[in-house]
Amino acid sequence: MTWIPLLLTEPSPCLRWLVLRELLHFPEDHPEVVELNNYRINDPSITDLLALQEKDGSWAPGSIITGKVGGNRILATGFALTRLGYLGFNREFPPVERGATYLFNQQLSDGSWPLSEEQRLTDGDSELPKNERYSMIPLQTAFPLRGLVACGFFLILILKWRLIGYLNSVSRLELGLPELLQGFLDMLGGIGG
Repeated sequence: MTWIPLLLTEPSPCLRWLVLRELLHFPEDHPEVVELNNYRINDPSITDLLALQEKDGSWAPGSIITGKVGGNRILATGFALTRLGYLGFNREFPPVERGATYLFNQQLSDGSWPLSEEQRLTDGDSELPKNERYSMIPLQTAFPLRGLVACGFFLILILKWRLIGYLNSVSRLELGLPELLQGFLDMLGGIGG
């Protein structure tokens, strides 16, 4: 038995659109795909998610997920973007662009994202000395990355990390700005192939 007919009876336009595009490989200009694409924005799973987005583009802690993992705006925004990306929304969708802008604005100069105060504590014990607290948790960067990549921001992330790596590998005092930029552009030649 195939599940495709059952999936196509689902009332969610987002799910039906995904079935047509991802499982049946209908082209983007197929009439059914075009029609469903126009209805996806009104899918309750999308309207409910977008209703939780803050004016700054983030999603509030606990609005999407609960517990310690959902305890800060960066992770909640990463999860929301992952969901939107999975449902086929990309960087051209204004709420995705606002969420991505929020994440990029929070990103640290080394490419990671900051921990919330709660996450810096081990086992929730606020009495721990600062040198025994977490300073970095890989998932703090992995979740925002997953959301950004799901929505089509992969190339921007690669360019940012290449620039960070390049700037860390040369002394900015040794090179003037034109030489620095030319060196970075020469290094980028390896991205496409």
